[in-house]
Formats: sequence, structure tokens, C-alpha cells
Amino acid sequence: MVMDLSTIFAYLAVILAGLAAVAGVVTLAHLFNNKLKTLFDDANYFILFFLVSGYFLYALGEVSYFLDINVLNSTGLVGIGDVYWTAGAFFIILSFLALVIVLFRRTSNFQKILAIFGIAAVLLGISAYILFSVVSPLESFFLYLYPIVSSLIVALASCSFIFSKELGPISKPLSIFFFASLGILLGDVIYDIGFLVVADILYTVAYGMSAAGFLTLGKHLRSYL
Repeated sequence: MVMDLSTIFAYLAVILAGLAAVAGVVTLAHLFNNKLKTLFDDANYFILFFLVSGYFLYALGEVSYFLDINVLNSTGLVGIGDVYWTAGAFFIILSFLALVIVLFRRTSNFQKILAIFGIAAVLLGISAYILFSVVSPLESFFLYLYPIVSSLIVALASCSFIFSKELGPISKPLSIFFFASLGILLGDVIYDIGFLVVADILYTVAYGMSAAGFLTLGKHLRSYL
């Protein structure tokens, strides 16, 4: 049987999401390797733990969604993947928000903080305009939620460029996660519009970048902690 383009990229997305999930577990293990360190005693550990956990849950959500649809033949509007995606989004927002707060306390640079708020306002405005134009109120709540939280994540993750000097070597893996989140945001919006093949392509790229982000982060952990 010949698979269509959407199916091919759906398989590629879940494969790369699986690789990202494995890379996330390895990074978490490396982060706490042989250390009984209290998570909330060190802001850097707190930030990295929730960052890695969030992107790991995102990848796990993609794998769960694929299994729900293709193995369990689920037809419900809400699945276990939505639980993982929502929890992952919360963890990522918490992580980047904590990072922005730490960076602001170190620099007291209001202009950079205003730049992040400006990016958030623009992305939220564009996403909201598109969503309320194309998504029916009768459809799943998550069709509204995902682009909104993805907009917040991309805005907060922009600190990897705005505060690149302050972040040093760790800015590189964080910038990769920024582009991964941007891919997910674009995928969420385009999925809601109805261009499913394009959305699958964007998700595939995003999860591939998430895996690359984990691998790059592992190389720079010592310089950050």
C-alpha cells in the first residue's frame, strides 16, 4: 500500500518524537547523575529540570497521540496525548518564566523584558485572530489552548537570543528549543486552519529539533550548573 504524504510525515513525526523522548530521559539522567540534589535549592537545576521535563512530555504526547489514533483506533476529541501536551506546556512555560525572572534580576534590563512582552503580545494577537476566525466554538477546547500556550512559550524562549550574552554557552541549546517551539506553534495554528500535511511537516521538524536540543544541552550542562 502506498502511503500519502500526510501519513509519511505522521510516522516521521512520531519517530523523531520518540527519539526526542529518549534523549530527554538521557539528559535528565545526566542532569541528576549521582547527585541527590534538592531541586528547589538551585535555580539552575529548577529551570533545567522543568525545561527538559516539559519537552520530554511534549514528545511523549506525540507518541501517545499516534498510538491512540493508529493502534487503539480512538475517535474521541480528547486523549492521553492531550494530558502530556498540556503538562509539558505548563512545565516549559514555568521553566522559561523562571529563567526570564532570574535574568532580569541579574541585569535589571527593562528593555529586554519589554521586548519579550512585545513578542508575546504580537504572537498572542495573531494566534487569537486566526483561531477565532477559523475554529468553531463547538470544537475541542485544546484547539484554542495549544496555539495560545505555544505563543507564550515562543515569546519566553526568545530570551535565548535577547539574553544570549548573559546565558553564555547555554544560549545555543535554548535557541534550538526556541525554534522547536516555533515549529510547534506554526504547526498548531496551521493544523487548526486545516492544512494537515503542512502541520505534520512542521511537527516533524519541531521534534527533530527537540532531539537536537536535548543532545546539545547535554554538552553544555557543566558550563551552566
